[in-house]
Formats: sequence, structure tokens, C-alpha cells
Amino acid sequence: MKNKLTALLLLITWIASIYWMYYYFFILNKWDLLINTNIKNYDVSLYNKKLKIKFNHNCLEKICKITDIASFDYEIEISKTWYKSIRQNIKVEKNKELKINFNLEKDLVILKVNETKKDEKTSKIDELREINLLKKNYAFFNLDNLWYFYFIDNLDDTIKLFWQKDKKDTFIYSFNKVLKKEINIIPIDMSENELLISIWDEKYIFNLDNFLITKTFFPQNIVYAKYMLNNYYFITKNWSYLYNLQTNKFEYFYLFKDFLMYDSENYLWIIYDNEIEKKKNYNLQDFSWNLIVKYNYKTKKIKVLKDTSIIIEKLVLNDDKIYIYNSSWDKYLVYNIE
Repeated sequence: MKNKLTALLLLITWIASIYWMYYYFFILNKWDLLINTNIKNYDVSLYNKKLKIKFNHNCLEKICKITDIASFDYEIEISKTWYKSIRQNIKVEKNKELKINFNLEKDLVILKVNETKKDEKTSKIDELREINLLKKNYAFFNLDNLWYFYFIDNLDDTIKLFWQKDKKDTFIYSFNKVLKKEINIIPIDMSENELLISIWDEKYIFNLDNFLITKTFFPQNIVYAKYMLNNYYFITKNWSYLYNLQTNKFEYFYLFKDFLMYDSENYLWIIYDNEIEKKKNYNLQDFSWNLIVKYNYKTKKIKVLKDTSIIIEKLVLNDDKIYIYNSSWDKYLVYNIE
């Protein structure tokens, strides 16, 4: 009987202790949290790892007061869709209002663009036309919306380039004959209907509107080209170059391999995952993937907008929208830039 009574008293004492702790920390000893941010309508999460206690609160205004929180140390997270979340530990002082300031930055959004497929019947007709052109011509290029470009062998030391659109064939230019594998035609991005025609180490810029063709010399293989800042921008497998049509001079562009002019002071710039030395120079060693960064060419400051596993091959501006292309040339829209 005595043992049972002792056990009962111990149980009552244990329950009373637990209740006292609950009453002390959760009822008597409450504190307030005052948050000041740069945005409205954000979420706040408070979490204590040891006791597995969690509080969630939605703040409608920039300045937000959360009241009657138990006095423990917490990990706080401030979050909002399309913004980078912020986490930090809070050291609680009893019976005091805690004031903290946060600035949430926009999180860069990369959205894959599903291109509209051609009508199946039209595609079959196009396929037959392509087969016919391939059979009878020296070299052939399908540039989608620009239609077909093909070379005819003159059976001497020259080949003629034609453009076929709307079933109409237009002669463009005659070139010295080279091997088929040494011929290439690619659109120049961010230009108004211009193509880059590569005939071995000779390059030609061709304008589809006025049929003006300009010869230049560039010995390296160009992966893609674009027009920007009144210069042509040629990207090879490892390097990039600026070409000025008026002076006919090439300039090696050592700082970026690919970039865009974002506004009057900033570039959007790709730092590739294997550019270890460049990451080190800008103190970005903690990032392991390809980086989309904003670089202020006046202040020389750099800001990481996105660390992405997408293997980025190209960065272009089209109709005031920014796109990236991956190694398979899939297209992604980039927006919500800070």
C-alpha cells in the first residue's frame, strides 16, 4: 500500500512539473517578435529543433508583429513565392520584444518553353521537299521560319547559294568551292534578319532585307552569333569575340563567354561550372553549378541570381524577353530578375 502511495505521489509530482514548465514557458513567459521586411504578404516559420515546436504565421504588411510566442531559441524562416527564403537563428531574451529586419531578394525563375509543333501534313510536305533538295544540291540548310538555303555545285571551283521561300528560289552569292563539312549557315541572334555564312575560314554577314553581304575573316569555328552593343558577338567552343563591321576588327572578350546587356549599368553573365578560376576570383567557390549573375560594369560588383544544373549553351534577348538554351537546344524563359 505504501509503495502504491509513493508511486502515486511521484506521478502527481511529475505531472505537476510538466504542467509548471508548460505554464511558465507557454503562458507566463511569452514574448513578441517584430519583423520589418521590404515586401508584403510573406510567411514566417519559427521552429525549435529540441522540443519540435513550430509556429507559422502569415504577414500581410511589411511590418509584422507576432505575439505570445514561448520563450525558446528558434530557427526563423521568412519566405514568399518567387523570392529567396531567408533563414537564421534567433536568440530569445525573456520578457523583451525582439526586432529583426529582413530584405528578401527575388528568386530568378527559369521556365521551359514548349515550342509549337508544325502541322503534321505541312511537316510531311516539308520533309519531302528537304529530301528532294538534299538529293540534287551540294549542301542544304533548313532554318525553320526562314525556310531553306542550299548550294548548287557549278562543276568548277565555285558554288552558288540560293534561298527558297514560298516556293521561290532567290540567288544570293557565289563562293569558292570547299568541302561540304566546311560550310555552315546560322542565324545571328538579336539582329534583324541576318545570317552568318561560314565557308571554311571565311565568314560572311548576310542581310535578308537588303541582300547586302559582307565578307570578313575569322579562322575559328563559331557555335553561334548575335548582334549586341553595335557589335557582332561570335561564340566559339571555348572563347568569345566582338566584331565591329565598320572597322573590320575582332576583339577577344576575356571577361565573359556569354552575356547580355540587361540595363544601362548591368550585364547578365553566365559563369560556367568548369570556370573554377573565375569563380575563385569573384569568391564564388561555394557554387558548384552554372551561375547566372548580374554584373555591374561600373562598380565591378557581381550578384548571383541563380545556381542551376541546366547546361547553358546560349543566352539571348528576343522581343524584350530573356531566354537561355541548354546543350540540347531546349529553350527556357528567364524572368523575375532582381
